[in-house]
Amino acid sequence: MTSATRPPLPVWHRNTHLKDIDSLVVKYQILNFQGKDILVGRLKVDTPTPSGHAFIIRRFDTGAVSLTTMFQVAFPNASEELKKREIQWVEDTYDLTGNNGSSKDTSITLLAGTWVSPTIAVELGEHRSSMRNPTRPQTIGERGNKGSKSVVGPGWGAREAINIYNYRKQNLVKDKIADAAQRLKDEADETLRLLNLPSSLEALEHSAGLPPSLLQKAEQVRLQDGPAKIEATIAYLQRLAMDILDNEAFEDEAMRKDAAFDRPSSHEANAELIKKERHYRYILVRVAASDETVRQKWDDWKGSIVQLTSDPASTLSPSNRSSAEAAEAVKHSRALRAALEALDSLHREFQDFVRQAQRLADADDIYPRVLNAASGLEKLAEVKPKMFEDVFDQELAKYDKFLEEINKGESKQAELLATIERRNEQFLQSRREDLSLEARKNALRSLDLSYQKYREIIADLNERIQFYNDLMQIFIEFKTQCRTWSQQRSSEIHALARLVEESSLQDEDPDFEPPSPPRRRQDLRRV
Repeated sequence: MTSATRPPLPVWHRNTHLKDIDSLVVKYQILNFQGKDILVGRLKVDTPTPSGHAFIIRRFDTGAVSLTTMFQVAFPNASEELKKREIQWVEDTYDLTGNNGSSKDTSITLLAGTWVSPTIAVELGEHRSSMRNPTRPQTIGERGNKGSKSVVGPGWGAREAINIYNYRKQNLVKDKIADAAQRLKDEADETLRLLNLPSSLEALEHSAGLPPSLLQKAEQVRLQDGPAKIEATIAYLQRLAMDILDNEAFEDEAMRKDAAFDRPSSHEANAELIKKERHYRYILVRVAASDETVRQKWDDWKGSIVQLTSDPASTLSPSNRSSAEAAEAVKHSRALRAALEALDSLHREFQDFVRQAQRLADADDIYPRVLNAASGLEKLAEVKPKMFEDVFDQELAKYDKFLEEINKGESKQAELLATIERRNEQFLQSRREDLSLEARKNALRSLDLSYQKYREIIADLNERIQFYNDLMQIFIEFKTQCRTWSQQRSSEIHALARLVEESSLQDEDPDFEPPSPPRRRQDLRRV
């Protein structure tokens, strides 16, 4: 995620009806798209619009929340252009992979709109809720209470000019500074990955045990008791199941064998509930297949992840080298290490440039200058945003120094990467005949990949637990419906049983009369 400032939010369109969020009720619905059933939750929120309400929607196959509906609830009367700007910023800033389907990822059903993970949704929601709800500024040309001209705020043209400048400023900082710095770092990281750096270098510098880059990761897995945690979580998922109507069906069938009356069978009487139950079971079957994929990933990587929890001193055996070979390798490794540290320093400089540019952008307020220019322009003609282009260029020139530093850094990085490749080749040549070091390098690479798989598995399991917990709320409501229906059937059984018993007694004793219901108090007073 980049840290570029988002476009200004239309706080004057804030939903004034959005007050007690805790009192809102989530309702669930099964949607069918492209032949697939998707469980969604809908949160109905009051809005100052003709319809009077809007919905926030969450899908439970991926757990994602609709960003489109979030914006509509937060700013119900904002223009389509303002909504597009916010959504575009989110799409450019966050990784939204896995939240919604696409032409590249057909395993997830594609739904309309932009979808974000719950974590991102909470982050965006907290930022929006912290925004104040200012009144729309009174504009030049609008009359005050006494009919006089007000000059406390800019007119439409100047106001749009301010928005345009802020948008260009934010795009410049994001695209040409922050994103450019991140792109350079990503390119460097990819080059180092292809060269297997710094793993191959650490394999020499730390001839036994785990190098520092892996030691911290292994310690994290040990402290979390990683393998046991995964096993326990998988076992917990396997215990989540549903068995709802069996008791009622057993009671019904047992009574039908003994009672002499005609009554619809259980599966006929509860056809609607059975239909729902089968549908929910179908969802669980599909989810179980996905759970098995996670389980298979754990089975495949369990051995390597368990190795991360072993004693660091005994995790990898040291390599054996002659003193001459070691001296040559150390010489080239030091030169390579120096180049790597220079590259790391360059990336830290990039981050400093990004932070400085963002601080400047946060403090950059063009309002006074636009207001001053607008007061002079309105005397000549109607103020339009394009009249402020010169002002835009002059103000944006403040960011040229950061653009120059990024361009210089790009050239410097290219030189450093070329040096690293050359030094790495010399380093590899000095240790090419050392088979023990090559084996150690491969082992370190495998352990590093094991840590990444461990994090993937934990994240997958946490998402599945959240999904099951959400789905369980629906099942609890469904189970309550089934219990109510079962109690009604049970009462019906007992009533029919009494009728059969009374009928049998009448057949045996013609003078038998069933007990009369108790008289009311009014009837007793009449006696």
